[in-house]
Amino acid sequence: MVIVERIPGSTAPQVLRVLATVEDWDFDEPWAKTTRESTGVGVVIGPRLVLTLASVVVGAVEPTVPLAPHQARAQIKAIDHDRDLALLELADSITAVWGIEPAALGPMPVTTDVLILIGHDEDARAAEIGHAVISKIGLTRYAHSQRHLLAVTFEARQPLHVGGDAVFRNGALIGLVMQRSTDDDQRGELIPPPLIQAFLDGVTAGKPTGVPALGIAVQPLDHPAARALVGLGAGEPGALVTRVDHGGTCDGVLQPRDVLISIDGQLVATDGSVLYREQTLKHYAVLGTRHLGDQITLAIRRGGKDLAVQVTLGPWLPLVYRARHDVPPTYLVFAGLVFQPVTRDYLTTWESWWDKGPKEFLNAYYWGERTAARRELVALTSVLEDPINAGYATFANESVVRVGEHVPRDLEDLGRLLDAAHGLVTIELSSGALIVLDADEARAATPRILADHGVLRDRA
Repeated sequence: MVIVERIPGSTAPQVLRVLATVEDWDFDEPWAKTTRESTGVGVVIGPRLVLTLASVVVGAVEPTVPLAPHQARAQIKAIDHDRDLALLELADSITAVWGIEPAALGPMPVTTDVLILIGHDEDARAAEIGHAVISKIGLTRYAHSQRHLLAVTFEARQPLHVGGDAVFRNGALIGLVMQRSTDDDQRGELIPPPLIQAFLDGVTAGKPTGVPALGIAVQPLDHPAARALVGLGAGEPGALVTRVDHGGTCDGVLQPRDVLISIDGQLVATDGSVLYREQTLKHYAVLGTRHLGDQITLAIRRGGKDLAVQVTLGPWLPLVYRARHDVPPTYLVFAGLVFQPVTRDYLTTWESWWDKGPKEFLNAYYWGERTAARRELVALTSVLEDPINAGYATFANESVVRVGEHVPRDLEDLGRLLDAAHGLVTIELSSGALIVLDADEARAATPRILADHGVLRDRA
């Protein structure tokens, strides 16, 4: 639950301030949480509905502060972390109680448009209005989800507001600013109307939120020799499939060395791009307005033959998960050894993690392949020191290669292997280091170690 409040004296009453008390997980100690205050903007889009950013309200807990006359409590009706959008629902009609008419969603802007940015000052004592011009329309990595999706990049004539901005043109809402440039407080990126409309349509239809992925990697087929190898003639479209992720949309349907020719009729160029909304973009741009569970048709060439295959769109399933909002961290403690799957959330415990994080983990983040044999990269992330694990703390932040003779598929599988072990158990790490413990003594010591370090459970 969150709080929305009117901004005093606002000339844009549809723009509200959103307040939330949120809980964040501590991935250094995955059993612990921290609490902070979060603020952002929301836009009234229905008699009881307010659109805001998922990054503002993720992890929201019940507010305990008393409400002022210009405030109202709201429930999170739907949240889409991929598109960084959330829909809040109030118990009473905003139109009836506050006299606010909902904003309409406008069309996709073009580069010649001048945008109106509406936010509020730091204390939300007044609404502030600014102007901006569009500098680029294309795919951008959304900081909240790490997905590359359609966005509008703009240059404002004034610094952007800390609490965010709602963006209008000709009185209609055309986006929410979801991130600012790290080196320029007047440059930002907004979520455009097609992604907002797709989110709202999905909520109305009762579909799962999120942006699907094909779960494949492709490479260009510009070189004549490569085209000849797969039977692609001069001038024919298509990009080469080089990888199919286990459990992904195309698992069991596509194969490496297939040529992806089109996605639901949208031709894929030899460089892997498509013409989407008059922009030349990566082929996955077409999925930004699709929904999980949708069925689409792919045209492929395999062994010189053209085929049409149908797939049901599923989520992105990388080996190393990107930000997993609303999903508590999973961990396992065995004799004080703390194991976790490597995720981007865990990597961010390093300052400048993309440079300072363990190189093994970064390599898996960027290039790791999820397979049936390895669905997660499981690592020893820390050691709760105790005499039983003496000497093993130096091996933290290495991945687990095998337990005995078995390779763990994921953290759950690692737990099964350790639970079933008796006598001496060996845990081999990526450096070649061996952790050797008496399995029965290790299990007996675990409750004592948990109590000594204030940890309630040995796994989650």
